Amino acid sequence: MLETPDLSWFDLRKYDGLAELDLVGWFEQISTRVWLLEEIDISQDFIIETVGRIKENPILSDDLDNPFTGYPAGLKTITSTTVYEHWYITSDTRFDNIWDCCRLKYSRHATEVHKELSEASALTLHKSINLDSSQMTHITANLSATDEQLINDFKAWLSEQRTATQAKPTKNNFTVSTMKGWVKDRLLPYIDLVIFNDYYRLGLTQVDIANHIHSDDVKADVVDKTRRTTRPKALKLFTYDIADQLHIQISCMAVKD
Repeated sequence: MLETPDLSWFDLRKYDGLAELDLVGWFEQISTRVWLLEEIDISQDFIIETVGRIKENPILSDDLDNPFTGYPAGLKTITSTTVYEHWYITSDTRFDNIWDCCRLKYSRHATEVHKELSEASALTLHKSINLDSSQMTHITANLSATDEQLINDFKAWLSEQRTATQAKPTKNNFTVSTMKGWVKDRLLPYIDLVIFNDYYRLGLTQVDIANHIHSDDVKADVVDKTRRTTRPKALKLFTYDIADQLHIQISCMAVKD
């Protein structure tokens, strides 16, 4: 069992610099926490290093070796699938039963279920097991087709996939006011305590977390405030879907006041 530290490292003043972050800075904070929440039970060097760095300074810089934040700055919404992406999905043990179906697809033992699963899109599979994952998916394109045919086919495919996965395009850009709200509601301090609570098995309750992140608020019912506002907003913010939406906006450099 990991050694249980105290919370003397936790200081709200360490989060003062959040007010100065732009969209890229927030993407770094959010995507790193999303990765930690997903992989917190795995003892990887990156996990150990990042948890240690959050204790020193929770406003992380972009020099961390975070697989999720490794996107090129100018990434478009459509790009070629990399070898790494192929390797990553095929080595995902959560889909072992799907890989078994693929091996049986052309076998005389294959059933209609085997064939259906082996032909499903990766994004559909992620959604079917409620896996919080990227909205990015893989497609196959015939480059010898005409531009008109490719565009028409892509529109049809896009409509079908969004219906099947219930994925929705981002309608509103994240604004400076949005980021100020994240700071005001202390969403990052909240999720950091959640991560540390899970990582070190601290046994903190929501009351404990509320008293830490709102320790300077002597007027409000901080437990109720955390329950009604901080917690639901934090759980919504620190997801792959939000990180993807942030990254798309960064690609377009469309930050508005």
